[in-house]
Amino acid sequence: MLKFKLVILSLISLFFLTTPVSAAELSCPDGGAPMEVQYGDVVNCSLESAGDLDVYAIAATEGDFISANVISTGGDDCELLQLTLRGLDSENTQLATSRAATCSGTRIEFTVAKTRPHSITIADAFNRADGEYQVEFQCISGSCISQALLPKQECTATFDGSKLEVPHLEFDTQEFWVNFKLISGDPIQVELTEFGEK
Repeated sequence: MLKFKLVILSLISLFFLTTPVSAAELSCPDGGAPMEVQYGDVVNCSLESAGDLDVYAIAATEGDFISANVISTGGDDCELLQLTLRGLDSENTQLATSRAATCSGTRIEFTVAKTRPHSITIADAFNRADGEYQVEFQCISGSCISQALLPKQECTATFDGSKLEVPHLEFDTQEFWVNFKLISGDPIQVELTEFGEK
């Protein structure tokens, strides 16, 4: 099974796809201090009052292309909340920012210039609303995808516009099949949906 996981991570890095390296589901930052997270972590939290700011610290290596996705999870309570997501380097220079429409999510992406901790902040755009959210931190490409690429091989795959089916991959002496779902086309991002050993 470990070999198969290496195959999947290698295949994903080959296509520069969004994938968590290690995933954990976490709760909120405590007491306003920055919360340390890593690629793949999912945090369920809330802005507890107007003007609240949640800060997440992620150790990043030069060349890493990383992203953060945030969605409102507060149901009807989200109507006033407009989540703002910002990515900052160690000197608090803003690298990326995005604001969600009411009751929707948003995403930022940036490339790390220096190996240092970086911060991702979440707040209400107008500092006047509170509410629940979920944020996920992902590695897209760079040293955060550390596995070697698969040797080049030709295979027959089918794509129906939303699902990519790869029926045959070889790694060492084992054979695998993999299915992906298209998330977006610009840049191409897919999500691993099914896999198995032949």
